[in-house]
Amino acid sequence: MFGKLMAVFNRKQKMHLGLLGIMIFVGGIVEILGVSAMVPVIVVILNQDSLQKYEIVGQVMDILHMETMQSFTMFLLGMLIVLYVLKNLYTVWLTYEQNRFITVNKNKMISQVLREFLNRPYEFYLDADIPTVFRMTDSDIPNLFQLMLVLLQFSSEAVV
Repeated sequence: MFGKLMAVFNRKQKMHLGLLGIMIFVGGIVEILGVSAMVPVIVVILNQDSLQKYEIVGQVMDILHMETMQSFTMFLLGMLIVLYVLKNLYTVWLTYEQNRFITVNKNKMISQVLREFLNRPYEFYLDADIPTVFRMTDSDIPNLFQLMLVLLQFSSEAVV
């Protein structure tokens, strides 16, 4: 099925799909980073006193000019919020790019099919199966690109 789908796209579209694949992979890494960043923050919240004995925590607090563990905890929570905002912005941008790719290429393909159909000689229309052409433009092509969108979204979830 993947081979048949790739036969539909030209070189530029395949390269755009490859770029989307890279973006999906980066999105998966960003999702994992967002989830894994929760653990250190929770550890700091639950064990503030035990963390003071670690030298690295003291060095980070000195670099950031923090006096108390409470300020360090607030800093970590702020960084977690920033991380989640950036992660969600990237995820929204990735979804936008996926949907834009599908919509633009679906419209191009429908236009191309209609252009090919309309540029035929008059004799073609005498035996033409007009409902088939309309089925292709109204049903088959949109369904193909809906399948592509589902595959892109599935690959996003599979990476995560």
